[in-house]
Amino acid sequence: MRQPGRSRHGFYTICLIAALGAVSAPLPAAAVEHLDNWDAFDVLIETSIATRPDIIYPPGDVAFTHTLCMRTFDASGFPGLTNTPPARHAGDVPVWTLHTVETNGWFLTASGGMVIHSNAVTAYDGEAWVRSRYGSPPRWITGDPVRLAEWYLDRRRERIGMSLAVVPEAQWNAYRAAMAAAAAGHPPPGAPAPVPPADTNRVAFALVAPSDPGRFGFTLYTPGDLPVDIFTRTNLAAGPLWNYAGTVQAAAPFTPAAVAAPHAALFLLSARGDIDTDGDGIPDGMELLHFGTDPLLWDTSGGGLSDWVKIYRYGLDPLLRDSDGDGYPDDEELLAGTDPAQATPGAASGAIRYYRDADDRVTAAHTGMDGGAATAAPTPAGNPAVLQERSAP
Repeated sequence: MRQPGRSRHGFYTICLIAALGAVSAPLPAAAVEHLDNWDAFDVLIETSIATRPDIIYPPGDVAFTHTLCMRTFDASGFPGLTNTPPARHAGDVPVWTLHTVETNGWFLTASGGMVIHSNAVTAYDGEAWVRSRYGSPPRWITGDPVRLAEWYLDRRRERIGMSLAVVPEAQWNAYRAAMAAAAAGHPPPGAPAPVPPADTNRVAFALVAPSDPGRFGFTLYTPGDLPVDIFTRTNLAAGPLWNYAGTVQAAAPFTPAAVAAPHAALFLLSARGDIDTDGDGIPDGMELLHFGTDPLLWDTSGGGLSDWVKIYRYGLDPLLRDSDGDGYPDDEELLAGTDPAQATPGAASGAIRYYRDADDRVTAAHTGMDGGAATAAPTPAGNPAVLQERSAP
C-alpha cells in the first residue's frame, strides 16, 4: 500500500508499508550505544563498512548512504562538532548528523556542510572486499584487464557513505522524553516534531525537513528495529522505477536520517528492507520499485539464475533470459564460459547441446534457440541429486 502526503515544506513523501498486526507506538530505547570520542567513531565507521555483510549496494557509479542507528556522544571528546549547527532539534535537544565518505585513502566526516574530521583508512585489499560481497568476477572478463577493472570499480566500497545522528549523552533522557511524547501524539513545543502514522503498524515518513547542504533530511517512523530502504526521484511521471538512495538501520519509533539531494525538490519513497518473499537476496521493495523484478520469483526471467546473481554479480538484465539475444540463454553461456552480454554465433533451432563436469558426467542439456533446458547436480555415484527442467519462453 502506498500512502501519499505533503510535508509542511511542500515536498511529497510516499511510504510503502507492510502490516504487522495491531501494535501501539513503541517507546525509544532507554539507552543506546555511546561514543566517547572521535577514535570510537572512527572504529565504528571502519568496522561497519569493512565487516558487515549487509552493507552491499547495486553495482554502478551511483553513491549511496547507509545510515546507522543513532548514538549518544561525549561532547568533550568531539572537538569541532558542537561548533557546527545541529541538523535538527527534538524539543530543545540538538541532534547532529555525521556523514562520512571514503576518498583517496581518507575517511572524511562532515556536519553542517563542513568537513570537521578526517581519519586515514586502514590499508585493505579493495578487490578482496568486493569479492567477499559480490563473489568472484565472471570468468569471461578475467582475460580483459579493462573490463575486469570496470567490474571492480562498479562495486568498490568508496561508493558507500556512512551516516548517523548523534545526541549529547547528557541530553539523551530529554531526547527520549521528547520522542515518547511525539509518539503518543503530544509533541513538545519548539522545533517541528515527528508525527507517527495513524496506523502504527506502518513504516512512514514522520517528518520531512531540509538538512545539511546537499542533503535532504527526514525522520522515519518504524514499529520496530528494522532496515528501511529509501528511494528518490524528481519526477513522478518518469516511469515506474525509482532511484535507490540508501538504507536506514532504523530504531523504533523515530530515526533521523538524510539522503543526497542534488535537486531542490525531491520525492521520497520508503520500503522495508527485511522482507524478501522469494529468498533471492533482494528485498521485496527493492525488486518492485528499483529493479522492476518480481518479488515472488527467485528468478524473474525464468533462465535459471537468481535475480541477485544476475544484477549484483554479473551486471545482467534480470528481466531477460537471454541478455544478448544470441539464442543462448544466460545460464548456458555461464556453463560454456562465453559472455552473456555479447552475442555468440552458432545457436541453431534444432540443436541439442550437452555440458559435462570434470568426470564427464552430463550436468546440463540445452536445446535450440533459447529453448528448453535440463540441469542436474550429480552425486558421486553419478545419479542426479537435483534436476531442473524448463521449456522455451
